Amino acid sequence: MIKSFKKLIFLSVCTIFLIQNVFGHEGHSKKPKMPAIGVIQGSVTDSTSSAPIEYASISIIDNHDGDVVTGGLSDKNGSFNISEIPLGEYIVLIEFIGYSKKEIGPINVFPGQMTGGKGKIKHFLGEIPLKISSVNLDAVEVVGDESQFIQTVDKQIFKVGKNLTAAGGTGFDLLRKVPTVDVDIDGEVSIAGDANVTILIDGKRSGLTGSNRRGVVDNIQVSMVEKVEVITNPSAKYDPDGVGGIINIVMKRGSFDGLNGSISGMVGEYEKRNLNGNMNYRSDKWNIFAGASSQTGNNIGKGYRNFTYNYSDSSSSLRQNTLRIKNPANVGLRMGGDYYPSKSSTFSYTYSFNDHNETTDEELEYLSPFSRLIKSNSEDIGNHHDHSLSYENKFGTNDRKLSAGIDFNFEEDDVVQNSFLIDDFGSGITDTDFKEKNESQTFRIDYEDGLSDRLSIETGIKATLKSYSTDYSYLDKLYINDYNEDIYAGYASATFDVTGQFGIKAGARYEKVETNASLVPSSSNIVSAGDSVNIISTIIDNAVELSPYNKPYTKIYPSIFLIYKLSPMQTIQFGYSQKVNRPGRRTISPFPRNTYDISRIRNGNPYLDPEYSDVAELKYSRIQEN
Repeated sequence: MIKSFKKLIFLSVCTIFLIQNVFGHEGHSKKPKMPAIGVIQGSVTDSTSSAPIEYASISIIDNHDGDVVTGGLSDKNGSFNISEIPLGEYIVLIEFIGYSKKEIGPINVFPGQMTGGKGKIKHFLGEIPLKISSVNLDAVEVVGDESQFIQTVDKQIFKVGKNLTAAGGTGFDLLRKVPTVDVDIDGEVSIAGDANVTILIDGKRSGLTGSNRRGVVDNIQVSMVEKVEVITNPSAKYDPDGVGGIINIVMKRGSFDGLNGSISGMVGEYEKRNLNGNMNYRSDKWNIFAGASSQTGNNIGKGYRNFTYNYSDSSSSLRQNTLRIKNPANVGLRMGGDYYPSKSSTFSYTYSFNDHNETTDEELEYLSPFSRLIKSNSEDIGNHHDHSLSYENKFGTNDRKLSAGIDFNFEEDDVVQNSFLIDDFGSGITDTDFKEKNESQTFRIDYEDGLSDRLSIETGIKATLKSYSTDYSYLDKLYINDYNEDIYAGYASATFDVTGQFGIKAGARYEKVETNASLVPSSSNIVSAGDSVNIISTIIDNAVELSPYNKPYTKIYPSIFLIYKLSPMQTIQFGYSQKVNRPGRRTISPFPRNTYDISRIRNGNPYLDPEYSDVAELKYSRIQEN
């Protein structure tokens, strides 16, 4: 549920146009209505025990255009009787959770075929045995009124339905609806209580790091999202970052020919206003899409702190009242397209832009042991650009696939902070300017191959090159901090179905990481006599003396997953992998994030080492029949 608002008023102006392709296509004309006199009967059983299978899905599919004409379910005896089938040629598809699906046909329902009473044309298929499927279970869907929750062997998928689209909201509002995912009032995302989470958009990081992550996810509107994937224990294919797991937000693309689009808006308490629009055009060879969004609102926070400082010969206390008012304004744009030169290959390009402007007014009042009032105003202005180009080719069947991609993103952020202080000793004004420019390039190649029905492999290489540049202005002095992190990785894994009930997936990922940083004062800086007693200046000067910083390292991350199917409805899974929590650029930057409150100075440490974790997961899954 959306926790921040008790009274939510929303306006939704949807479906401004839905224009089908104006060019004619074969097969779009209505079919002549044929007599519905066909009947198909049979029974579904377990191939091992010969026990009847109840609730098996029976679909009657037109063999010419692939449309599902009619269907039904098997009864407690495994039997089914599908009647009123129009004359034609059909494929019968039989499916049930935990079993391999079976197709029978083509079956002709024509005059002169098998004839039953009352002019009916009957086909009896007899006993249809279904085999227990591979341990790589097909997706299990739990369907509500609109949205769907799907459980697969390696991930949880939350499909966004019309109920959530109509309600509106941002990406964070959507994540609050996803099982096992939690988002607090500050926008911190966690999975099962662990906040060390990696967020992807369409399988890519898209610059989702640091403070930029909230702005990017906030600019995503619910109507722009197709589904959310949650991976609690990723395999070697994925970056080892994020001990808590991976959240992949998959954006919408058109699924039918023609032009379509929508506009929706929402207003709510605290001057919250959201407006977004989407448009898509699809043909046999092209899929072109675009979306835009804007968001404004007010966030008000109050706090109270009581500090006690104990020294060897004395102690002191500090009471603090805080009032914080934020006025965020975000604008987002996303566009791109897919080109299909053949049925097996796809070229894709996506561009996204996010612009944010956030003003924060903060008031801190110290009550004891001395009186002090600090008023601070800060403005955070920034933007983010992301370009993604990818290629995918499937060889013959879906079991062999080669994909490659290049991603580039650029981010700018400028934080100007003005603070005014009044205490028992006098008053003063401090101005700070914090400018960041960040770039990231990613190159990847992935290959998957189903060598046999029981054995498949996946392998790939990836290079990620990051650079961060920060200009920090304090007391008329300028400091320049450059940080670079290059990660070169390769992985391989194999999946083997030992039996029809037991399977194993094992792999490893190798990484070579090169990091270096430098912090230098501008040559135009003028040294003042009072700098030596300023705690902020002292922290910065000490960091300058220790510059430059270099920390190269290599690491292998193993992973193994075991899957055992107790029955078609019950599964036990075990997974183990090693993960890493790399220091973020804010945790290694030596610059204090605020300069107006020396009682709570926060700055990073460039010498921080990565944190490694061993992650083990034991999961029991049971499908409940309704």
